[in-house]
Amino acid sequence: ECIQIFSRNPRAFRSAPRSDDEYAAFKAALAAHDLHPAVGHTNYLMNLASPDRALFNISVRALAEDVHRCAKFGAAYLVTHTGTHLGRGPKEGIKRIVRGVRRALDDAPDGVMLLLENTAGAGTELGSSWEELAATLEGIGDSRVGVCCDTCHAHQSLYPLDRAERVAAMLDAFDHVIGLQYLRLMHANDSKAPAGTHLDRHAHIGAGTIGLEGFRALVNHPRLHDVPFILETPKDRPDADPRNLATLRGLVGPP
Repeated sequence: ECIQIFSRNPRAFRSAPRSDDEYAAFKAALAAHDLHPAVGHTNYLMNLASPDRALFNISVRALAEDVHRCAKFGAAYLVTHTGTHLGRGPKEGIKRIVRGVRRALDDAPDGVMLLLENTAGAGTELGSSWEELAATLEGIGDSRVGVCCDTCHAHQSLYPLDRAERVAAMLDAFDHVIGLQYLRLMHANDSKAPAGTHLDRHAHIGAGTIGLEGFRALVNHPRLHDVPFILETPKDRPDADPRNLATLRGLVGPP
């Protein structure tokens, strides 16, 4: 019922231009299949927190380009990773993210909301805690910026999700620190590694350490009733996505 795509090669900064006809055809297909919201995702090379000026600048340009592409193909949201501070400290890293996002949105078209995705907290990754994301949002100070919550990343950082009471605690903490009005999208991924180990390793729904109990609590929680869920589970077999989708849908409703 919703869709997420990369508007460019996710492992490269260079990207081929798209024609107006291609954008129009994609928007028509979204309408024909009643897919909404459409979501874009930035490439994996970007680092908005980088102390390296060249990488920072190319990341900002790529983000700005992706916002414009998303507007052209009819996306409501664009998801981006916040980046890594590479030893300069969270405070300096957040300052660079704030500066980069402000620049990227300076002449951005209306209609696309940028979503900062939480991380698993490996190494010097920023955005693994709600406090870091809140500080980033406050610094940016723009209503066009919200949050995407990745379940695997949350489980791997500070917010285990394997039981209903833990799901409720995570949402309470999010609401207290950031505000649930900023939570616009969920990435639904189980986790291969135990909670709190900071390993970003996605697993099929129910086959990881979040498990069916955790996802049952997530898809049925009333505070997430209107939040879209998008799968980023492994693509190791042709029927992987339909199977994971069927598993999630099978959890909706009373156990």
